[in-house]
Amino acid sequence: MQKVLSYGLLIALLFTVCLPLQLGAQNKPISKKELLKEWRKLDKFKEFVKAKQPDFPYYVALIYKGKVISEKTNGYANIEQKQKLNNNTIHSWGSVSKLFMTVSMLQLVEKNKISLEDPITKWLPEVGKGVDSLGGMQAVKVYHLLNHTAGISIRKGFYMAYKKVKALMEKQGKPFRFATIEEFIPYLKYTEQKRKPGSKYRYDNGGYSLLGIILERVTKMGFREYVKQNIFEPLKMTNTFYSIVPQKKLKYLETLYGWFPDEKTGKIKLYDSKHNISQGMSGPNGGIRSTPKDMVKFMRFFRFRDYKPGKYKYEHVLKQTTLDKYIYDVKLDAPNEKQFSIESINKNVIWYRVLGVNRRDSKMSNKVSYGHSGKISFARSNFMFNKKYAFGIIMMATMEGQKNSVSRALANQLLRMTFYFASEGGFGKLIDKLQEDQ
Repeated sequence: MQKVLSYGLLIALLFTVCLPLQLGAQNKPISKKELLKEWRKLDKFKEFVKAKQPDFPYYVALIYKGKVISEKTNGYANIEQKQKLNNNTIHSWGSVSKLFMTVSMLQLVEKNKISLEDPITKWLPEVGKGVDSLGGMQAVKVYHLLNHTAGISIRKGFYMAYKKVKALMEKQGKPFRFATIEEFIPYLKYTEQKRKPGSKYRYDNGGYSLLGIILERVTKMGFREYVKQNIFEPLKMTNTFYSIVPQKKLKYLETLYGWFPDEKTGKIKLYDSKHNISQGMSGPNGGIRSTPKDMVKFMRFFRFRDYKPGKYKYEHVLKQTTLDKYIYDVKLDAPNEKQFSIESINKNVIWYRVLGVNRRDSKMSNKVSYGHSGKISFARSNFMFNKKYAFGIIMMATMEGQKNSVSRALANQLLRMTFYFASEGGFGKLIDKLQEDQ
């Protein structure tokens, strides 16, 4: 969702137009049996897929109290080799990667190595002075980057670095790759200030690339190595990578598929890609490759710390009190740009960004879920958990298509259903609508 939203309008909507909460639904507990009963309705989605596009590959898992209690799959991780898509498949999680950067920043706060109120110029002096009438670059704080409200853009410098590295690889006869952080640094000076910091929400991948640079300068470590040592290893995420998947693990790497027009004939054809390239400077905002099995471990860190605390070093990664203070216990009854931003409001749902963590509030049931979704190349992802009730979902789909294509519509429907389920503990009328579309 990349809409530019006026805070004044949003706050007015939030506090004057919200529908009454159904307190009965709010207080009703959701049992494991009830969850599984609703979850089984997802079988109807598979029937829908088989009727529309039988080879559409997806995997979804229902996690209850830290354990996977049900998995639903369709298709293959590699169609040609008939390689199963399962919890050992290495998937590109796209923007779900931003959660790792949020955790990393909070680790630095916890260790008093950085303040969320630090101006970015303290760590990124190369960005320059900015626009005086917008407060200048010194008005942009670390929390603005996390909440997508910084009002700056690195797009110009990004593409300059991209073109230079692309030309260099072509000249050297080497495969394409993205610019590294080191190669991008000279282009930081082209960062542009577009809006007053904190005035508007606008989803921004570039802000998380800047957070990656800040992380490296504070810790004097590469961000990949930092996250590996401080998150992957204590959580025993042994099949999670920011860089290229190593050769010995390649057999588990998904193949991504996309239905797009042939460049010569214009006819729709199926493209495939292993997508095993480093995201370079974009790694902090979208470079994670991991298995669902490892991502369940990451979800336990966020939501299910009662699950084998002696084995997984949750508190070593981040204290529960820190998560509570900066993510779960944030007061949303008044604007506070230091802690959260409002992404969007509709008649049923309010979407927040709490230091980058996606929070979905249902205005009908008062149920709340947290997490992040992702999209990169032909891959789609969702990672969401319910805060009040002990369950969550993990979703990955590995096929996309052009606008109005069946594969894109299926990916969107699955994403929408998993968002809804993670919050409400059911699919509502979304399954019935599928049957109407058949």
